[in-house]
Amino acid sequence: MIKKLNSDRFLRERILPDWYNDKGTTDFTRVDIQLYDIKFRLDELRDRIFLHALRLRHAITHTSSKQVKAELKLQERIVKGNLDNIEKLQKENAQARRQNMEKEYGKDFFNWDY
Repeated sequence: MIKKLNSDRFLRERILPDWYNDKGTTDFTRVDIQLYDIKFRLDELRDRIFLHALRLRHAITHTSSKQVKAELKLQERIVKGNLDNIEKLQKENAQARRQNMEKEYGKDFFNWDY
């Protein structure tokens, strides 16, 4: 079931809004739109890799061969490392979005963390 769900996924091409290239649109707004696009792509990638890690965990649990288990555990370690890298990139992206908003509106404009 999970394999079917993951195979049906596709990358969605995001279209920029019509006002993106207007003269009144600030560079901060353009950067913000691009940072949100990166956020959405990282979220989708994290979800896909998480499902892959879940399938690996299931395969490790239900495999009796020691050699196959060792290979699967190595793959799982690599996948978990990739998940950690994605989470680090997500934090950096959130920080960049916050800095962009602070440059445009000032430090005290937003009081919440995203």
